[in-house]
Amino acid sequence: MTKRNNIKLETVNIYAETGDFVFCTYCGKKMLLPRGADKCPECKKVGHLSWIDGEPEEVNSVEQLSGRYKLNDTDAELEDYLSHEVLVDEYPEHHVDTDDLVEGEILVRICPVNKYPTLVEYKGEERCLCLHNDSQEEDRKVVDNWIATQTIPKFDKDNPELFTAWQAGKAEMHIATLSYFRVSDKQSLGGCDNVFYEKRQAMRSLVDYFVNENMEKLKDVYYVCEVRLFAPTFEERMTYPDTQSIFDLSDYSMVKPYYSHQVNSI
Repeated sequence: MTKRNNIKLETVNIYAETGDFVFCTYCGKKMLLPRGADKCPECKKVGHLSWIDGEPEEVNSVEQLSGRYKLNDTDAELEDYLSHEVLVDEYPEHHVDTDDLVEGEILVRICPVNKYPTLVEYKGEERCLCLHNDSQEEDRKVVDNWIATQTIPKFDKDNPELFTAWQAGKAEMHIATLSYFRVSDKQSLGGCDNVFYEKRQAMRSLVDYFVNENMEKLKDVYYVCEVRLFAPTFEERMTYPDTQSIFDLSDYSMVKPYYSHQVNSI
């Protein structure tokens, strides 16, 4: 605490310009958090935030607290003040499929705040930390440079030899699907599917769409990105004469995707 006119000013950590003025019953810290926060960013406990007696529940300007408290500006990511349940429900684009991730791994995600591709670091427990730079332009350059350094083998997905290998059970088939829906009524507006014979290529194809400036981006829509492993029996594989027949029959659409990610807007 600091003294002002012989009066000790209690510290309030400021996480937002406006929001909920609360204290944590677990660690005792007072803070101004974005509206709807249910997790203490100081001690990481969920369900311990409470209103402060004699104070407004919502603060419309930090000036309301100035002079009565020592204000400590603090930065935080969404996952610092939102529980996992709220984060997945309110910001599904921030949720991460973590089956193949290890803590500390770097990957590209769509930032839930500015809606642009951003490098993130996987922090464990289905949490990612956005690695922002000073501007969106710098973020874009960093993403482009990172993608360029990824040594992912190039496969000609239209190579008939790969399809034959898949028929014989000697290769995997991963189908990447990008669908888009109108925000107002969730009406499907279309999409596209692509076959890949390597998991990383399928995942990479979805990232490439959002970082490619030459690709047309639709307005007032949200996107659903999915990747499926299509692995029917050997006998069933022989009923598909070529790649196009897989799309014509659409049997793969009945397979549960192992990766699903929603991008609310661009």
